[in-house]
Amino acid sequence: MVAEQALNWRSTIAKRLVVTSVVFAIWTAVILGRLLFLQTVRHEDLTARAERQQLRTITAPAKRGEIVDRHGRLLAYSVDADTIYAVPTEIGDADTTAAALCGAFGDCSRKDLAALKERLVRQRAFVYVKRRVSPEEAGRVAALRLEGIGFMKESRRFYPNRDLGAHLLGYVGLDNTGLSGLLYEPGSTFKLVTASAAIEEQVFRPDTPIDVSSGIIRLGHRIIDEYNGHRYGVLSLTDVIVKSSNVGAVKMGLKLGAERLGLYVNRFGFGRAGSRDFPGENPGIVWNPANLGESAVASMSMGYQVAVTPLQMLAAASAVANGGNLLEPRVVRAVTRNGVRTPVAPKIVRRAITPATAAEVTAIMEAVVERGTAKSARIPGFTIAGKTGTAEKLIDGRYSKTQNMASFVGFLPSRQPVFSLVVVIDAPRAIGRTGGVAAAPVFKRIAEAALRHKGIPLSIAPEPPVVVARRESSRVTPVADTHDTRPILTLAMAGPTEASVPDVRGLGARDALRTLARLGLRAEMQGAGIVIEQVPDPGAPFDPGALCTLVLHRNPSRLLGPSGAHP
Repeated sequence: MVAEQALNWRSTIAKRLVVTSVVFAIWTAVILGRLLFLQTVRHEDLTARAERQQLRTITAPAKRGEIVDRHGRLLAYSVDADTIYAVPTEIGDADTTAAALCGAFGDCSRKDLAALKERLVRQRAFVYVKRRVSPEEAGRVAALRLEGIGFMKESRRFYPNRDLGAHLLGYVGLDNTGLSGLLYEPGSTFKLVTASAAIEEQVFRPDTPIDVSSGIIRLGHRIIDEYNGHRYGVLSLTDVIVKSSNVGAVKMGLKLGAERLGLYVNRFGFGRAGSRDFPGENPGIVWNPANLGESAVASMSMGYQVAVTPLQMLAAASAVANGGNLLEPRVVRAVTRNGVRTPVAPKIVRRAITPATAAEVTAIMEAVVERGTAKSARIPGFTIAGKTGTAEKLIDGRYSKTQNMASFVGFLPSRQPVFSLVVVIDAPRAIGRTGGVAAAPVFKRIAEAALRHKGIPLSIAPEPPVVVARRESSRVTPVADTHDTRPILTLAMAGPTEASVPDVRGLGARDALRTLARLGLRAEMQGAGIVIEQVPDPGAPFDPGALCTLVLHRNPSRLLGPSGAHP
């Protein structure tokens, strides 16, 4: 009996051991199979998931450099500021944490509290709580010693002069990325390009008559009329620009044709980004001349169906001021790196027009200010060249009848330019809403302040009329001064031969420059008033593009004898 029980016990134990061994073997096989599956088949996926759960890389924007003016005064700079972040997976009670944070911020509304709670309950490894907080806020939050709340440094931009130079400096977004953008249809300021092309291509001269007496021009079913229904009669090219005649500008553009007009649009820098200093600059919108029909050419001639930036319009006007050279607009005067200052040299992009054409267009622009649409831009004692522009604003694909883009572009002193300025006003509320009424007075105020700041001397002599005699055999011819009602008398001689330098002594600056420009001569002026000396001498041979130096004086009658020589 005892032996039988012992045998049964051993049999039972043996069976149990077998079952247990089989179970352990199966369990081990399953574990090994699962590990093999995870380590081979799912290895890459699980590794990536682990990295996403355990590691997060945040790319911090680079700290933006300081911007100073030419005198070294700070215009914009960056400082380090604390940014508060949270790791929601480490936060036990999101409601309590959010309430504590809101209390530390002090300016937390109910809406802010709700938004913060929503961020803290998300099962994420990183969320922003508040970026670029003040030192006081950062100190209050740090004193709370909250689980799952941390700090990191981010760059914050400061402008010590607030909005001074804001249009030039731009601004940055939350991630320290520069933001920008302005564009617009220039309207009649663009007629400078049309006039320059017409003169340069010798299709028109400044005194060529253009009949605009009908006040309208028909192009198929389209009718283009003058602003405010004006009817001017017959105008010279000069007066087409002075009075800003739409019909006259269209006739110039149609005579030029799409190809030639498009050529000068490109020469003046439109349709492409023009400066390395403005990486966010929009190139504008300029149509391919090959795709321009008659109606489109007409629109472009008066500044429609072309979109430009203020910088491009300013560069184009400056090309006229520079004697026809289009310069690359620059905002950086020099770059200082590791204590070494490297000046940025001016860069001529291309020649837009010849010096002769530039001089004639300058005279036309002077007339715009003296007796045309920009009288409100006049500054006593200075000659100013400019052009007004008024374009109907494009809203939702249609031109508005109630809102305009009013603009004025110009440079001064017009014969020895120091400043060029552009003013663009979006939807002005002034009566008339035109460039002459809304933008030109703003130009005047800015220019007056700039002239005082730079100490620029007067370019027009406040002298009574004088009579200048050059030779006893000369005949006296009155010359009307369109800027001043007082007459100035000069003595005219027979015109010089094409191969010799003309005698411009006794002429005013404008007439002397115009005479030299017609022969392809460049001019450099010293002083102001009436020409009393010139180099080379009258009658000397010259090469096209040669430089002629003119010495001017405000009261030449004290310096010249009856024969025009010094006493």
